[in-house]
Amino acid sequence: METPIPSPTPGTAASPQRPPSLILGLFLILLCGLVWYETAGYPDDLLDARRLTGPGTFPRLLAFLLGLTGIRETLRAIFRGKRGSVPQEPLSRSGFVNILCVVLATAAFIPLTHHLGFSLGALACILPLMLRFRVRPLLAVLASCLTIGLIFLMFNGVFRVQLPRGTLTEPLGWRF
Repeated sequence: METPIPSPTPGTAASPQRPPSLILGLFLILLCGLVWYETAGYPDDLLDARRLTGPGTFPRLLAFLLGLTGIRETLRAIFRGKRGSVPQEPLSRSGFVNILCVVLATAAFIPLTHHLGFSLGALACILPLMLRFRVRPLLAVLASCLTIGLIFLMFNGVFRVQLPRGTLTEPLGWRF
């Protein structure tokens, strides 16, 4: 008589990869089309020799990436269905709290950046999330600051988009 092989515990290296989602893939493709449609009226400065990008460049770049991800997820879901599906585990309490924290940080981002400016507002949203996801504190601070710096350089340097300074920090002359 054969002994049964124990199934791997969730979160270990031996656990199966997250199953692809047909609904997620189709949603991302739909979102890609919606963003592309909504940015169709934006001025196209790509042909202007003075500017490399226009107002629609960044949203369309994101839409393109969302579309590629949606196509990938859709195809994986279709072909996975023919080979057999992997059962999904129920969402844990900790997972639900993590999702709730991301949604709350996203909702708080706009009001925080309005009052604190982009840098401090983003730091107030990113750092608590990293700490919630159990990133070591020093690494969380460094990664948060590096991420904010890269986003600032990308938007101010490449896209030439002025990020919000904040109603509370503008009188102080805070530019970053």
